[in-house]
Amino acid sequence: MKNANSARTRRSPQRGSRLAATLALTGALAGIAPACFAQQSFALLGGTRNSVDSYGLQWTMAPWFTSTPGGWRITGSPELQLNLHHHEGDDMWQGGAFANFRFEPPVQTLRPYLELGLGLNVLSRNNLGSKDFSTRFQFGEYIGLGVAWGGSRGGTGETWLGARVTHYSNAGIDLPNPGLETFQLVLGHRF
Repeated sequence: MKNANSARTRRSPQRGSRLAATLALTGALAGIAPACFAQQSFALLGGTRNSVDSYGLQWTMAPWFTSTPGGWRITGSPELQLNLHHHEGDDMWQGGAFANFRFEPPVQTLRPYLELGLGLNVLSRNNLGSKDFSTRFQFGEYIGLGVAWGGSRGGTGETWLGARVTHYSNAGIDLPNPGLETFQLVLGHRF
């Protein structure tokens, strides 16, 4: 009995540390939440490429960089994604954080755009069908084209429809490294 009680006593400081860390993180997130929700957008993603079906959600936060050289609008925004990939009867989740760079010409009604992204991703498993990824950590990069309309340029009420090709790879950290390419249509709205 005494050993069980002393083990419980030893764990108590860890529980207190975890609680303090959780409360500190919650407070920090509550403090930055208004900035994150200031100019947010959500998008649905879906498509197929090389027999891999991909469906997901995307949350793009307020830009941390904006420039307007010659009337063009260039933004850099943090983006979070959650995708489900399906191939040969297997499912794999992928979560990622990207830096999204968007380029828009000085047009006011239907606004074409080009977007580039670079990010870090975690996979729910090391394989998808016959593909073996060797690591759950993957880099990601994408290129996309589309058109936006409604609301103000890059502001509240803007809706967009586009297409995106994404490549995931561990950049040779470990072998095998077959990579994964996805094609997705993107439908988004800025709130």
